[in-house]
Amino acid sequence: MSILSGTTTRLRERTRDSLASMTPRDRMLLLGTGVFLLIFIMIVSIIFMNRALKDLKTQIQDSKQAYATLKKEQGEVEQLRKSVVAYQEKIAQHSNTDLSAFLSKSSQKAGITGKILDRVREKNSSKTEFFTQKSYNVPLKEVSLSDFTSFLYEIETAEYPFEIQQCSIRTRKRGEEQKLRIELDIMTYELINMEVEQ
Repeated sequence: MSILSGTTTRLRERTRDSLASMTPRDRMLLLGTGVFLLIFIMIVSIIFMNRALKDLKTQIQDSKQAYATLKKEQGEVEQLRKSVVAYQEKIAQHSNTDLSAFLSKSSQKAGITGKILDRVREKNSSKTEFFTQKSYNVPLKEVSLSDFTSFLYEIETAEYPFEIQQCSIRTRKRGEEQKLRIELDIMTYELINMEVEQ
């Protein structure tokens, strides 16, 4: 006989002796206390399990929301990537055309005559990781408002990579007609790495 089985047998005998020496009322109290403790433990276990399930449901909902947000942001990133690729392609199309030539061609399309673009001069330039920025001063002399509007339309619809940062306009009357003296500060952009990622 092993030590464990001997101990179990002794405990069983003691318990039987203790129960035999108890009155029926004491036995009922002991049984009631045991049942109460069992029910209490079950209730506490159920409450604990309910809380654990609620926490798990909350975590699942949070995970679903995080996943939905991630999918949405992934879609936005994909749209941004497509936009960047499109802008890179537009910039690459005009990589061999300098601003002076572009403006000269646009002024001819707009019907502006005379050497108004002879003094396009570079003010400064700076480099970032992906592109070079160059700032230019562009004077337009003795142009009418309709000519200037046509010129602006031509340059804005040509998809040349530039931005008008400042525009200074002064009027001057010549006879019956008013002429404009305009100074544009224009920023251009050139890709440093011309490879467009697909």
